[in-house]
Amino acid sequence: GLNPINKIGNSKASIAQAYRGNGRRKPPTQEQVKELEKLGISLEKKQARTSKEIAEASISSLRDIEMSDREDTALKELVERTKEGGLNLYEQS
Repeated sequence: GLNPINKIGNSKASIAQAYRGNGRRKPPTQEQVKELEKLGISLEKKQARTSKEIAEASISSLRDIEMSDREDTALKELVERTKEGGLNLYEQS
């Protein structure tokens, strides 16, 4: 089993390398791969975002700056109301 205290980053990286056919480790079995997938661990190489994708996301967020400002104001108001003595979860806004 896994010990939650252990840091598994290096182990995961070397297992992933072996899975992809690189490294010095023996590749994991299909059963082991399925078990890792159940835990939410993928051994597939992640595709890096292109500069175009990053630029498009940035432009999109700039277009929504007004909405972002409104949401930020609403969040700050909610935090203040909570600090002032709690928030009634059943209160209608």
